[in-house]
Amino acid sequence: MLLHSHVVTAPGARGIAAFDIFRFQDGKIAEHWDILQEVPATTANGNDMFSTLSRPQTEAPEQRWFSAYNKKLVTAFVDQLMVRKDLAAFDTYVAPEYHQHNPNIPDGVAGAKAALGAYLEQFPQLSVEPKRVIAEGDLVAVHSHHVYTPGERDRAVLDLFRVRDGKIVEHWDAVQDVPETSANDNTMF
Repeated sequence: MLLHSHVVTAPGARGIAAFDIFRFQDGKIAEHWDILQEVPATTANGNDMFSTLSRPQTEAPEQRWFSAYNKKLVTAFVDQLMVRKDLAAFDTYVAPEYHQHNPNIPDGVAGAKAALGAYLEQFPQLSVEPKRVIAEGDLVAVHSHHVYTPGERDRAVLDLFRVRDGKIVEHWDAVQDVPETSANDNTMF
């Protein structure tokens, strides 16, 4: 189960974008992962980190039978773009009306392509390892480990995609540095 929320701990604070992943076993929570990112004052795209901009706007995800198809599509997109570092993934998998909620990436396909191209150039040794993919209807989440320099802890990333008519139409994410120490012996993955 995945929960995407806006956590505001004090009135007037911008808050935190939070993604929580829960694994259930025998009807109880057996495992939990989270990724937290501070909400910035401004964004490169004018969109917040939480709203839905794609049309039609719905209160619930598409029918569940779409889940497997959409999971396969997003997995292929992430593999081509982030694992194999091929920007042509945008041409294959992303709709022209693409909406971006990452505060550092401009809206639309051209903006995302330019930003991801610069990101991949800036970190030529980048290694992205997807750890889990969760799909429900038209929503697909990918939890992955981004390592910029071999041997470093680097970052945990959760990308959430909305798929419509066989194309990715919207993207949300949160990025968190992997801490040096932890209150438990588990990793963020």
